[in-house]
Amino acid sequence: MSMDNSVSKHYEQMKWIIARAELADKHKRGSLSYQKPKSSSTFDMHERVSGLHLGLRSANLPDVVSWLKSIKIDMYEFNHLEDKIQGSSLPDIGMHWDEYECEPMSSTVHTVLEFMQQHRDRTPVVLKNEYWYHQTLAQRTIEKLDDLSKNDLLIISVPFYSNFKNHPTIDDVLSRCTELGIPVVLDLIWLPLTKEVIKLAHTDCVEVVTHSISKMLPMAGMKGGFAYWKKPVSKEQSLYPLGNKLIYHICKRYLDEFGYHYVRDKVVPYQSKWCKIFGLEQHDLCYVGRIPKGHWLEAENLHAHEFNDSEKLFNLVPYMENDDILSKFLHDNRHKTK
Repeated sequence: MSMDNSVSKHYEQMKWIIARAELADKHKRGSLSYQKPKSSSTFDMHERVSGLHLGLRSANLPDVVSWLKSIKIDMYEFNHLEDKIQGSSLPDIGMHWDEYECEPMSSTVHTVLEFMQQHRDRTPVVLKNEYWYHQTLAQRTIEKLDDLSKNDLLIISVPFYSNFKNHPTIDDVLSRCTELGIPVVLDLIWLPLTKEVIKLAHTDCVEVVTHSISKMLPMAGMKGGFAYWKKPVSKEQSLYPLGNKLIYHICKRYLDEFGYHYVRDKVVPYQSKWCKIFGLEQHDLCYVGRIPKGHWLEAENLHAHEFNDSEKLFNLVPYMENDDILSKFLHDNRHKTK
């Protein structure tokens, strides 16, 4: 049974409980400074509580955190590794992975910048409501197919950032890019966290596929992941790769030992529980719930500070991480009112 009505009365208290947990325990927060209160002062605590719904980071799953802590790092050995992450490790999204070379990636932004440099005679573009750092790199935002020009370079996230679903026009967009010879970068950072089955068509135009691990594993402070570059890779890039072998190796070990969808499958039961508690609709992306129209959480929309999208989403990660204490808090308060 949904506890939506009773939970709304205790919602602010729950956010304060989470903020206190973030301040006291690094396992209850992200690695970046804005992902916890700056101090225990009332002002700093209130500032964090007020912004708790904004920003989506990886969940600190205890078994994944324990695994990360157990890794013995031999920096010299890692520097000489020649690991390869096969495309078969990923879901079949319509890519022909044998046409690509997999390389370590320092960060998504650096990889996109490197690709833009290779195509510096082109104009970087993104679709409306793309992730903010892609918007920052782009020189133009497009809203319809006819906005694409033959001199463009397209950057697009899959699933798409605004609602974490495959963009409804992506096949038409990729078809147009293939027709006009527009090179495309796909950003797959959210792919391991979704239940949506994505199968792209017209992928001949895709020249680079980036895959950061910072939403899958709690390693945002270290960035990194892997990228697929369409063959043939330039001689300069082969001689002087810019990737991070350490994070690349950790990523490969994670995929080998846990599997691509481990975090998603581990989190979904908590997602289901907290969607039920808050009266939200379950989303394909495991970290969020969909806020129904007119719901009391509409103002707590994850993207409220970025754009006003028709689909409002709620960040469930802090509630999943503090499931034990918040469940006890709600249980105790429910019994007090009886």
